[in-house]
Amino acid sequence: MYKLLITVCFVAAAAPAFAQSWTRRLVEEVEHDFGSSPVGVVREHRFKLTNPFRDLVRVKDVHTSCGCLSASLAERELAPGASAPLVVRWQARAGAGPQTATVGVTLDKPFKGELQLHVQGRVEEAVVVEPALCDFGTVQCGESRTCELRVTNRHDPAWRIEQLLHAQGLSTEFVEHERTISAVTYLVRVRLPKETPAGYVRETLGIVGTPGKEPPLAIDIRGCVRPELSLSPASLSFGAVAPPAEVERRLVLRSTRPLRIQAILCDDPRLAFGYSDDALALHIITARLKVGEARGTLFAPIRIRTDTSDACLECTAHALIQSQ
Repeated sequence: MYKLLITVCFVAAAAPAFAQSWTRRLVEEVEHDFGSSPVGVVREHRFKLTNPFRDLVRVKDVHTSCGCLSASLAERELAPGASAPLVVRWQARAGAGPQTATVGVTLDKPFKGELQLHVQGRVEEAVVVEPALCDFGTVQCGESRTCELRVTNRHDPAWRIEQLLHAQGLSTEFVEHERTISAVTYLVRVRLPKETPAGYVRETLGIVGTPGKEPPLAIDIRGCVRPELSLSPASLSFGAVAPPAEVERRLVLRSTRPLRIQAILCDDPRLAFGYSDDALALHIITARLKVGEARGTLFAPIRIRTDTSDACLECTAHALIQSQ
């Protein structure tokens, strides 16, 4: 009884491994790399199926794991020693990057089993933009800057740029740079005008090309327009302070040209400031908070007057004064 049970279990466990091993002998290769292809191009590869056994090999079904892949086998029955090509066609679908798929060959003679063939390919983008980001970097307020992009279609020399889509405030132009028998290149210039207000620039450039059925190619536009005067941080935090204590923090005043600080105004007597009297483009201001017996929340506006403008730069100091 025990001997019979052990034999049955051994055969059941060995069956899947056997099914995989005998089907593997039908082909010399189980993998193929189609390489790189542009969208829409069809690549073909032929796996050679050969019957190495003394009995008939019969294919019941051929199926694929992806709609981008098709497989056909003209001969479903292979006599001993006979061969037949399994033709596999892969079409590069939209979406740049690697694509993988599997061809399954189901057999019912001389045994039941399945042969799996693995294919892969990489989809190339037809249109390449260099650099991939329109980056103006840091621009001083009142300054204009231009960013140039190279837009190349490597697979369709008849392709053209028809339109550039962008937000108001930016100006753009494009010109054909080079056209060969296999590719076309345009130069696209994006200009940030000097009237652009201070702050971060976060926009998108849309490139519309022929035939116009595809969505516009989106390119990020980034930059930072620095004001003539800036003060950081905008909120000066001293955190939680227990009296008696004296705490220091720093403010940074930047300017596009040297200036003098005329006065720093604050109504809270617990705050004092140290700064240079020289004309500098970069001022480091020391703010000192001296805490006495009073407890509670400190919230004090700070105004800095310079010799460049009647307007004041402002920030707010705050602290939580706790018990000893």
